[in-house]
Amino acid sequence: MSELMKKPHTNILIDGEIFHVLKQHKQTLVTIIKNLSVEDPFKDMEEKLPKYALSLRGARHKEGLSQKELSIITGIAITNISKMENGQRKIGETVAKKLAHALKVKYKVFLDDAD
Repeated sequence: MSELMKKPHTNILIDGEIFHVLKQHKQTLVTIIKNLSVEDPFKDMEEKLPKYALSLRGARHKEGLSQKELSIITGIAITNISKMENGQRKIGETVAKKLAHALKVKYKVFLDDAD
């Protein structure tokens, strides 16, 4: 009998699949899985960022574009796109229209909440 078969094992059920692992590794695996699972990846951002910043980031991700690619398409400096996505720079109507065209959304989603 191999050395692995002599050590105590346990089962872990993940997405309907049973994994047979060493008992000594179970807690480590459970901790890793819990740390990897994300209930709401935007929760922290929603509390900290203005709506226009989240809209820009979300629309860009939906289209599968990097900030650099969006910069090239729109002619807007990548540093400005970054600042807008981080809520450090408001988005004016002219820029909002460029972004909206590139990201296939209505431009008003990029305007400041207070406007």
